[in-house]
Amino acid sequence: MGPALVEGLRAATARTLRPVGLRAATVTTDPVLTGVRAEALAGLRAAVTAAAL
Repeated sequence: MGPALVEGLRAATARTLRPVGLRAATVTTDPVLTGVRAEALAGLRAAVTAAAL
């Protein structure tokens, strides 16, 4: 996730009723986290797509 994307997400969530803190991942190469990260991204994409409909 690039800095521009993180900032865009921060700005978008700051305007919601229940804003949450976001930060970019600091560990991206640990094999244990690879599957968890993929699942989280899939969930985020699904949530964004559902909200856009």
